[in-house]
Amino acid sequence: SAGYTKEELRIADEYDAKWQAARQNPNLREAIVALRSLLVMIDGHSFLEHHRTELLKALGQADVAAGQAKAAIIVYEQLLKASNEDCKPTGSYPGNCGDAKLGMASAKALDGQWEGALDLAGQAIESFKRQIKIEEAWAAKEDIHYVHLMELGYAKLVSSNIHARAKRAAEAKELLKQSIADLEEVVSHSAEQPGLQTSAQRYLDIAKKQQ
Repeated sequence: SAGYTKEELRIADEYDAKWQAARQNPNLREAIVALRSLLVMIDGHSFLEHHRTELLKALGQADVAAGQAKAAIIVYEQLLKASNEDCKPTGSYPGNCGDAKLGMASAKALDGQWEGALDLAGQAIESFKRQIKIEEAWAAKEDIHYVHLMELGYAKLVSSNIHARAKRAAEAKELLKQSIADLEEVVSHSAEQPGLQTSAQRYLDIAKKQQ
């Protein structure tokens, strides 16, 4: 709490409480309204700025889930802007860029912008591959490697779905095969990380149903 006034701490606590409530709200429309109100809070208080990326990601996912393609595209444009440094070739955390591009790919697919969606999904996969490459020297068998391998496998699964919907059956099939291989590797190496293993298994189950 060093450096924060009592009022700033109160606002930060209010933000955290509203964030938790929005994330747990089963009513998607209400959750989206709540998440948008949190964006207004961040815009008004610079000390909340570190929450922006996480919030935009959640809001974009909620908009896509609600079928609000145009709203999601606007949110993901903001997320890409916030992830600008990570999207540069010299970026130290390209996985953040991959998250933003994968989200935008889903939003554009929902809007019927197939070429843009396919291109962005491919760029997202490359971002996650680059993240793994950056960490190769020191994290080859560390938990973080498998976290990012799961993200890569999930990106391939999303891309496979977009290819299938865009009537690109051969590419969809190949991406699905690669996704399953990545996710199976994560599941087999994450026994000591039950949270990671559960997430990877969930994506793997989805992938296998689509074979």
